[in-house]
Amino acid sequence: MMNISKQVDTLEKRVADLKTEFQSAQKETSEQVHARLDKAKAAAEKKQTQMKASVDAEKQRQASQWQAMKQNATKRFEQMHADMEEKRKKHDAKTADVAAQWAEDDAADALEYAAWVVDQANLAVLDAIDARAQAEATAMR
Repeated sequence: MMNISKQVDTLEKRVADLKTEFQSAQKETSEQVHARLDKAKAAAEKKQTQMKASVDAEKQRQASQWQAMKQNATKRFEQMHADMEEKRKKHDAKTADVAAQWAEDDAADALEYAAWVVDQANLAVLDAIDARAQAEATAMR
């Protein structure tokens, strides 16, 4: 759960940074906004590459975890007749723990997605500022 708290804090900081960048970009020249936009696009591409690698690693982790769970289930069924009540309690606890881990992983993935959405929002905001500046420049001609 601590990781989720850190992700929420990071996301909150990124949103605050986006607001500051928006306010700064409104005062910049078109060239400055273009430079800022190029930098933001490069950062977004890097984040997307990192996110893909993270997703691929998570898929591998889940596949390994699934295989391990299947092996553990087979062992449990072989031992089930030895002590039915004790095994049922252990299984319930393990299932609850696995469900909690999956829920935490889902929350972490959602927060990573939210961070990516903030990056995309940053690009959209900078594009909008640039489009408005170009529209005003064209109207002045």
